[in-house]
Amino acid sequence: MQYFFDLNFKVNTFAEIKLVFESPKVRYYSVRFSDKDLTEFGRFVMKHKDLIEIKDEYNDLMSWIKVRLGIQKGAKEGFFRPEGAANALPPPHQWLDVDYNENLRVYCYRISDHVVFLFNGGVKTKKSRTAQECKVIKPHFDSANKIVRAIDRAFQSKDICLSEDQKELIISPNFELEI
Repeated sequence: MQYFFDLNFKVNTFAEIKLVFESPKVRYYSVRFSDKDLTEFGRFVMKHKDLIEIKDEYNDLMSWIKVRLGIQKGAKEGFFRPEGAANALPPPHQWLDVDYNENLRVYCYRISDHVVFLFNGGVKTKKSRTAQECKVIKPHFDSANKIVRAIDRAFQSKDICLSEDQKELIISPNFELEI
């Protein structure tokens, strides 16, 4: 007699929440998976910072993160595009000074006007209507949405809280985000 089994092992993935940088109006956080050396946002920067074909888009996106949101305006909700449970930058086109011909985007999660998580991203191909249709972007879209759901669970369990002034995260000691 033969027995057949379908085994489905779910492997838990863990990530550490890291403060990426602070600006006068926004604190930016990212996550670093336990098997990676860089945060998700660090991986985005390393992959895209020197690509000539997206130089203007990359520089404008970094300006949005560091100057326009971080120094001038704060992380106002209208500057973030909804992408499932996550968000994306650059902002909607009415706010842009540069035409994003190559469609560079970084996934993120706006927590408040002063706290934002930055994840990974890439260039959405022109023939893809949505992020879910694009082979380049879909893994980053899916990952960002999984991370956002894990962050929401951590807020619900009080492992992560916003400070009273909503300007920084308070993270339980030794906490690891389970994705």
